[in-house]
Amino acid sequence: SRNNDDQTAENIFNFMVEAEIPRKKVCIWNVVPGWNGKRKVTDAELDAGVRALRELFPLLSRLTVVVFVGKKAARALPLLDETLLKIDQSPHPSPQVKGRYRGQWDSIPIIWRRVREFIGCDENSN
Repeated sequence: SRNNDDQTAENIFNFMVEAEIPRKKVCIWNVVPGWNGKRKVTDAELDAGVRALRELFPLLSRLTVVVFVGKKAARALPLLDETLLKIDQSPHPSPQVKGRYRGQWDSIPIIWRRVREFIGCDENSN
């Protein structure tokens, strides 16, 4: 959540503002929706999270675009192979990415801004 008390949440919040994506147009979902108390997730947890997305996507009737954020989220890409959704990928907005891969970090707001045309944003929707 962009409301969590950590640096990644603050980064998400700031990138959404920078990309001019209104909160009401976004559903943020972790590919692993539960936290195991550790930074590292197991392959089984990741696979279970991807399976859970199969149940989530049909519930989002107005879903038009999905941005997979980070390498773990990209494991769910095959779920959307047969859909008409716009799909994009973004680096993860964690402090680790900022420290190690500055070019990827700098691309995040550019990538996120591309989705505006697919989610019905206009100049007055922020």
